[in-house]
Amino acid sequence: MTNFAKNFIYIFLILLTGCSTSENNSGGNVINIKVDEFSPVTDFFDSYKFVVLETTDESLVSNESIFRTSDRYIISYSPNNGFVIFDNEGKYLNSFDHTGEGPEEYVGLTDFYIKNETIYAVAGFFKKILEYGVIDGECLAVHPIDGEYVYASPLTDETVVLGAAYNSSTLYNFAIFDLNSDTTLKVFAPYNNRASLILGNFNSFVGANTSDGIVYGVLPYNDNLYAITSDTCEVCETYAFNTSYKLPDISPEDLQVYETWEKVRFERMVQRLLCFYKMPSGVCYQAFEIMSEYGLIPMICRYDSDKKGAETLRMNAELFDEFPFLYGSPFEFRNGYCLTAINAEFALNTASKFDLDIFSGYDLTDESNPVIFYHHFKD
Repeated sequence: MTNFAKNFIYIFLILLTGCSTSENNSGGNVINIKVDEFSPVTDFFDSYKFVVLETTDESLVSNESIFRTSDRYIISYSPNNGFVIFDNEGKYLNSFDHTGEGPEEYVGLTDFYIKNETIYAVAGFFKKILEYGVIDGECLAVHPIDGEYVYASPLTDETVVLGAAYNSSTLYNFAIFDLNSDTTLKVFAPYNNRASLILGNFNSFVGANTSDGIVYGVLPYNDNLYAITSDTCEVCETYAFNTSYKLPDISPEDLQVYETWEKVRFERMVQRLLCFYKMPSGVCYQAFEIMSEYGLIPMICRYDSDKKGAETLRMNAELFDEFPFLYGSPFEFRNGYCLTAINAEFALNTASKFDLDIFSGYDLTDESNPVIFYHHFKD
């Protein structure tokens, strides 16, 4: 899997911060995370399952694809292949691509999500959200937005949280947007500085599908997790990593993104926060990527929301006997599962290495579509 920005738009220019000190940097627990001490994988997961995506000439997905899921669908998008839709058992259903310059088309998408039978596609640099029917690909609605918001996450049936990016005319990083009236209802997190650079592997929203109904957001070069509701944007957790290199101790709205990127991009430090999920019991799972001597390595921490310490699991550095397919950066935490898309050749080789006959009965070859793995979090 390539980085997030390349998956959506190859000239992905982002990103500005920040969150106001007065409104967004108060409160929240400090969670201490050790990035050099690892707990057993069985402390994190209790089972796994997988879905083999059907491979036909029409259903091929790109290596650049980004996946989103719902209770009924698995959907990939890439600039080369457009949308490819599968049901939740991997059966190919449909594909479409509306690349173009018309009002119901897009030149490049920066994000998308699924709700019911509709895909909400964000063409952030063209200031619009487009609704497409999942099965027929028909354009159902076009929503103009009033800033360069490039990320989106559903909040209620009528509202969505937007995340901003490079050169946002609004000077806000988060906004609540009403799809019925096409108006911005509330804005959060003003920033003072703008920057244009390719900041890969970033998305403002890391946990829309959590059990508490809150949208969770993050900012670049910031170790806070923000809980966003219709009325508030507040720090709910602050992560303290035991690395020697620390982020600049400045307020988010004053962060100079380009200068910070130049300073820290090769440092052995946490480069970004990934997916977040809160179990019904209050146990939380947070993924992040850290720069190491081997490059970027994904990790997952597990903590109870009323405690300060966390267990840490390192991925990609080894294969676990109990969970040999736990590999790659997760693309989603959803319904208590950690979701990854595994290259078919790697999946077959791993099954052979561990003498697992789990793919018999599937027409799976090295050239097949990826296999989607669901690893279930331990509560």
